[in-house]
Amino acid sequence: MRPLVRAPAPVKRRLAARGIAGGPTLWPGLALPTDRRLKALCDALMEQPGSALSLAQWAELTGASERTLARLFRTELRTSFAAWRQQLRLAHAVDLMSRGKPLAHVAAETGYANAGAFSTMFRRALGRAPRDFLATESRNHGGGH
Repeated sequence: MRPLVRAPAPVKRRLAARGIAGGPTLWPGLALPTDRRLKALCDALMEQPGSALSLAQWAELTGASERTLARLFRTELRTSFAAWRQQLRLAHAVDLMSRGKPLAHVAAETGYANAGAFSTMFRRALGRAPRDFLATESRNHGGGH
C-alpha cells in the first residue's frame, strides 16, 4: 500500500489566525473532509494551493482511485475537486493579498500564469476585482483608508 501524502498545513494555520478558519470550513464553501484519503489530498493542497496536479495524479499519491476521490468530493464535500481547489486558492489569495503581497506573487502562489489570469478568475468567482475586494474587506474589518 502506498503511503498517504502527509504535509504540515501552514496555510491552514495562517487562515485560522486571520479568522477565516472556523468550524468545519476554512472559507465559505470550503468544507474539510473526514475520509483519510480525501483528507490527505486536501491537506497536501492546503500546503501547496498552486499545485497543478490533476485528480488522477492525486489519486496515485493518496492510494485511492480517481473515481473514488471524485465520489468522495461529491459525497463528503458536496462539490467537485476543481471547485474545491478554486475555493482553496481564493482563500489563500485573500490571505496573501491582505498581507500586501503583489498580485503577480499571489497569482504564482495560487497556480495562475499571471496576474491578469488570476484577476479574471477572482472577478468571476467573487464578482469584483481583487483590489476592490481588499478595499471592502479592509473597511469591514476596521482597517479603512
